[in-house]
Amino acid sequence: MTMDNTGYIALSHQMALQRQMEVIANNIANANTAGYKADETLFEEFLVQNGQQGSRSQRELSFVQDFGVLINFGDGVLEATGNPYDVGLKGAGFLVAQTPTGRVYTRGGHLGINDRGQLATAQGHPILDDANRPINIDAALGPFIINGDGSLVQGDRAPVRFNLVEFANPQQLRRQGGGYFTTTEAERPATNTRTVQTMVEGSNVEPILQLTAMIETSRAYQNSQKLIDTEHELQRKVAERMPALRS
Repeated sequence: MTMDNTGYIALSHQMALQRQMEVIANNIANANTAGYKADETLFEEFLVQNGQQGSRSQRELSFVQDFGVLINFGDGVLEATGNPYDVGLKGAGFLVAQTPTGRVYTRGGHLGINDRGQLATAQGHPILDDANRPINIDAALGPFIINGDGSLVQGDRAPVRFNLVEFANPQQLRRQGGGYFTTTEAERPATNTRTVQTMVEGSNVEPILQLTAMIETSRAYQNSQKLIDTEHELQRKVAERMPALRS
C-alpha cells in the first residue's frame, strides 16, 4: 500500500466520522423533543482494486462508505403533562394527520384544538379518525376521555377512534420536520398500540450514550488526522532525500 492510499483511506474514515458527528449532534439537540426518534449512522466497507498482485489484502483497498441513516423507532418514556389534549403512544403505531400537502404520520402527542374546533397537532393540522375524518371537539359537551384503545368519548356522542397505523418496514419513513413522517409504503392498522391521555412520549435519545459516542467519534477523528499528518511528514522527508539519491 502506498502512502497516498493510506491518506485516502484515512480521509474516507474522517468523512464518515464527520457524518456520524452531525447525526449525534442532531440527536442531542432533540433530546427533549416529544416523540423524536434517534438517528443511527450505518457504514459499510467499500473495496477498491489497487492493481497489485498477491493476497486479497494486498490487491484491495478498504475504504469507509456512508451507507445511510437508520431511525431508531424504539419507544420513548411517557411523560405526564396533565393536559387532557395530550396523547402518548405505547407500541409501534403512529397518529395520522392531514396537511395541505397530504397525509403525515407522527408520534408527537402535544395536541390541541385548531381554529376549526378539530383535535390537531402543534402545527394546527387535524388528527384523523379511523374513517379518515378530522376529530371534532365540542366545548359545549364538556371534557372528553381518550381510552387506551384509541377511542375518544365526549358527552353523549358516539365514540370516535384515532386512526392508528403502522408499517411493515418503518425504515421507509422519511422525516418532514415538525415531528412528521411521510412514506409511499402502505399503512396498516396498528394492532398493538395503546393511547394514554394526559401524557406524551418523550424522545428516545439517551443523552449520556450520545455524549459518549461524541467523545469516541472525536478521538477517532483525531487519530485519523494523526495518520494523515504522519503520512505527509514521510512524503516530505522522501521529497527532501530524492535529489541526493539521484545524484
